Amino acid sequence: MKDILLLLVGFVLSACATPHRPISFVPAKEAVWFKFPSNLPAEGQVKIPATLAAAIQLVVDDFVPWYAKPHQNADTFDACLHEQASYDVVAAPGPEGVVFVSIWLSPGACGHYRWALDLGAVYAVDVRNWRILAVQH
Repeated sequence: MKDILLLLVGFVLSACATPHRPISFVPAKEAVWFKFPSNLPAEGQVKIPATLAAAIQLVVDDFVPWYAKPHQNADTFDACLHEQASYDVVAAPGPEGVVFVSIWLSPGACGHYRWALDLGAVYAVDVRNWRILAVQH
């Protein structure tokens, strides 16, 4: 019992130490019109295995932290660079226990700046211990 209590306390403390993105929901009176389809549309559907999804989230949160804000006098381009939705991601399994995740600025996301398309990196993620092994810029 003591071990379980220590484990629980450790989990709570580690969860409190990690900044979490606040989740936003539409007010119920605004969402009342929305209806789910009886089945998800087959066209465009993508199944992402859990380890790939978690590795992608780890990389996106490192490369573009949700809490990082552009400087006070930032223009729209700088503000765009701080948005996670401005980046494309590709993930692929690597050697056992490793997932490679490539992240780069989506073409046209922040305007047409050719040099900005080089903004990106490839990560090697240890999916056993949820750590970033290496980053290649």
